Amino acid sequence: MTTLDTARASRIAPGRTAIFAGLFVMSGACALTYQVVWSRLLAEIFGVTAFAVSTVLVSFMGGMALGAYWLGTRVDRSARPLRIFALLEAGIGAYGLLLPLLLAAAGAIYDRLFPMLPDSFLLKSAIRFVMSLSLLLFPTILMGGTLPALGRGLLQRKDRVGFAVGLLYFVNTLGAALGCFLAGFWLLPKLGLSGTTRLAVVLNFAVAVTAYLVDRRDPPAPVDDRPTAGAAPVESGALTEPASWPLWVACASGFAALAFEVIWFRVLVLVFGSTVYSFSAMLAVFLLGLAIGSAVFGPWSDRTRSPVRLLALAQAGVAICALGGSLAVNHIPLLFLRTIRDFGITYEGMTATKLLLSLLTILPPALAFGGTFPVVVRLAAAFSRF
Repeated sequence: MTTLDTARASRIAPGRTAIFAGLFVMSGACALTYQVVWSRLLAEIFGVTAFAVSTVLVSFMGGMALGAYWLGTRVDRSARPLRIFALLEAGIGAYGLLLPLLLAAAGAIYDRLFPMLPDSFLLKSAIRFVMSLSLLLFPTILMGGTLPALGRGLLQRKDRVGFAVGLLYFVNTLGAALGCFLAGFWLLPKLGLSGTTRLAVVLNFAVAVTAYLVDRRDPPAPVDDRPTAGAAPVESGALTEPASWPLWVACASGFAALAFEVIWFRVLVLVFGSTVYSFSAMLAVFLLGLAIGSAVFGPWSDRTRSPVRLLALAQAGVAICALGGSLAVNHIPLLFLRTIRDFGITYEGMTATKLLLSLLTILPPALAFGGTFPVVVRLAAAFSRF
C-alpha cells in the first residue's frame, strides 16, 4: 500500500464508522425480528413451541457459522466488501418475503405425510426438524456473511482489530436485542406475523440500497495489513502452538453460551410461562449482554499486551456467573412472586418483572460471553502476523 493509500484509508475509516454502525444495527434488528417471527410460524405449522424455538436457534447458529466461514474467505479477496454486504441484505429480505409461503407448503406436505408415518415421536420430530432446517439454513447463511463483509470494509488497521470487531459485534447485537424486544412486545401484537415480516423485508432492502449507494460513492480503500506504531504488541508467550487454539476457545465458548441460554430459558419459562413475551424478554436481555460485553472488551483487547489474560478473565466470569446462577435458581419463583406483587399483575407489570429477573440472571454471564469474541479475534490477528 502506498503512502497515499494509507492516508486515504485513515481518512475514510473514521467517517465510515457511523454509517457502518447504523447499517449493522438495522441488519441485526431485522435478523432477530425474523427469528421471533419464524419461531411463531413453525409453532403454528408444527404445533410444538419448544421444537420451533430449538429449530430456529440451531438454524441461526449453524447457518451463521457456515456463512461466516464460506463467505468470509470470499469477502477477504473482494475489493468491494460493502457491495457484497448489500447483496446479502437484499437476499435476506427477498427470502424473508418468500419463507412464509415455503413454510406453509412444508406444513401441507407434512400434514399429508403424517398419517403414513410409523407411530414414532423420534422419527416425526426428525422429519420436522430436517424440513424446517432446510428452509431456514439459506437465509441464516446469508446473515452469517454480513459481519465479515462489513468488518472487511471497516477494518483499515490491524492494531484496531479488537475495536472494529467489538464495535460491529456491539451494534449488530444491540440491534438484534432491539429487534427481538420490539418484535415480541410491539410489532407482533400490532402488525401480526405478515405485517412484521413485511416491515423487516422493507428494512432489509433499505439497508441494501444504502450500502450499495455508499459503496458507489466512496469505494473502500484496501486494508493495510501492516501493524502501526500504535499497536500494543502481544506478549510472545501468548503466541504458542497450535496457532488455532484461540479458535477452539471461541468454539467452546459458543457451545457454552448456547447451552447456558437454553438452560436458563427452560428454567425461567417454568416461572414466566411459555409465551412469545417471555421468549422475547429473555433473548433481548441475553443479546444486550453480548453487545455490552463486546463493546467493553473490544477496545480493551487492543490496549493490553496480554489478551490471553483478558480471555481468561472473561471465561472466569462465565464460570462464576454459572455457579452463582445454580445456587440462586431455587429462589427465583419466590423472587418472581414478590416482584410481580410490587409491579402489579398487569401486562406492564408482568413485562417489567420478566425483564428485571432476566437482567439479574442472564445479563452477567452474557457480558462475559460477549467479551470473548473480540479478544479471540485480536489473538487470531496477532497469530497471523507471525
